[in-house]
Amino acid sequence: MFFWAFLFYLPSWLQYPRSYISSVHRYVTISGFGLVGLLAVVVYLLYKKNVILGSAIFITFLLINVITVHYYLTQESQYRKESLLTHVWHQVNNHIPSYEQHSLIYFTGEEPLTSYGIDYTLYGPLALLRASKNPSVFVIQSNHLEKLANVLCQRGMQLYDVHTVSTFHAFFVKNNGNITDITQREIIPLQRILQHTGCKRLLEKYGTGFTGETTH
Repeated sequence: MFFWAFLFYLPSWLQYPRSYISSVHRYVTISGFGLVGLLAVVVYLLYKKNVILGSAIFITFLLINVITVHYYLTQESQYRKESLLTHVWHQVNNHIPSYEQHSLIYFTGEEPLTSYGIDYTLYGPLALLRASKNPSVFVIQSNHLEKLANVLCQRGMQLYDVHTVSTFHAFFVKNNGNITDITQREIIPLQRILQHTGCKRLLEKYGTGFTGETTH
């Protein structure tokens, strides 16, 4: 069973080494093997009784599988191309000073690249580009300003200090892989969150840690 599970994930690891396999696919892996096994037994029994019918059903299942795989791979290629993700992260890397630590990055922009292509990769690509040995401390990214405001609260940042936060960066991501630095534009919404929500409520809502799931 573990061998088949390995083979199931291998194509995704080879094709998308920087991207996570979504939880939807993770949780149906084992049950998927059971379904395939059940269908195989049914088709085999039909084939023994009627070769033509069994062969027709087998070919039908095979065609459905090929068409479905092609559909989803075409869909995912819009935001999981290695060259596209590399292009985005190289731009982000160029915008952030090489000596900077504890960066906070806010991503917004066009879908599906922003959520499924960038948010799901978390801090991994940027940490790899900078050879960071502790990536979770090196950079925190989210598409949720409240979560980043909560991180500032944990660091003891006061409302009047927001405009001096040199480690906060915001980027608008386009589906073609180009990004725009919108840090100055997003400083005001960040300030409003700290002003109207307050650190106490933010800490009560999100806690003292930072959740890895970035999409809301």
